[in-house]
Amino acid sequence: MIPEQQRLLETFTLLVASALERLALTASEEQARLASERESIRNSLLAALSHDLRTPLTVLFGQSEILTLDLAAEGSKHAMQASEIRQHVLNTTRPVNNLLDMARIQSGGFNLKRVAHP
Repeated sequence: MIPEQQRLLETFTLLVASALERLALTASEEQARLASERESIRNSLLAALSHDLRTPLTVLFGQSEILTLDLAAEGSKHAMQASEIRQHVLNTTRPVNNLLDMARIQSGGFNLKRVAHP
């Protein structure tokens, strides 16, 4: 192989390596973009789902609280059952609130406040 052919081969090899590197970078950028888009969609869905669950649970909790107080004031034997309903609603609300908080944190919509403790 003559020196000119060798230089040509080396140049060609460098061009191919450069093209392959660009392809790899493009693929990597596309994967990162898709991952970011998936995460954004997941966070939006999680926030919407949590909000859609939280609203009726808040109403149920308020109504069960009123029912419990009214039945207890009347001395009704159903006051305990109403209290259990209220407790079950509260137990269901906690994980929904946690999901909503998690979605806020992951989307950057959660602000932490520093508070000095004595």
